[in-house]
Amino acid sequence: ATIDHVLPDDAFVGKSLLFHPSGKFVYGFSYAEPAVRVFVVNGAGSYTEDVAAKFSLGADCPQNGTYTFQALGVSSDGSLVTTTNCTGAITVLATDPQTGRIVSRTDQPLSNLARPSPMTGDYLLATGMIAGENKSRTRLWQVKAGELNELAACDCATQTAVAVGAAGGLGVESDGT
Repeated sequence: ATIDHVLPDDAFVGKSLLFHPSGKFVYGFSYAEPAVRVFVVNGAGSYTEDVAAKFSLGADCPQNGTYTFQALGVSSDGSLVTTTNCTGAITVLATDPQTGRIVSRTDQPLSNLARPSPMTGDYLLATGMIAGENKSRTRLWQVKAGELNELAACDCATQTAVAVGAAGGLGVESDGT
């Protein structure tokens, strides 16, 4: 059911809400500030903000209103995975399963042209052109315990397709390799 004004109007933009796998918490990536706001799910469509749990991502962006987040997903252990238009990195936030609070942060730098895909299961894939070269770089990670664990990387000449699934990832070059 649609319920008006369940969450604050200034809190979120685009695809910037993530639910904890337990279903007990929802995380909102704020448009007005570089922060993650934590809400407790009370049931029946109501949420209570845990104001003390708000997690600042620092002053990564130059001005208010420029913190466009892309929520990439949540791992099975409750790690939140996101990126912003200003950090040039994938950010993994480990959460406490009992309180929902964020307990640690890890950043994985990306080249300016790399684009991460939404997570599938515990896997994340990013691909982009290598600056100054006619190659693309694809990296596959598993998100576990608040960390990105690289499983595979490929510098490929002309990649035409990439996919990530519950068991890993696949990249196919134009010659079929």
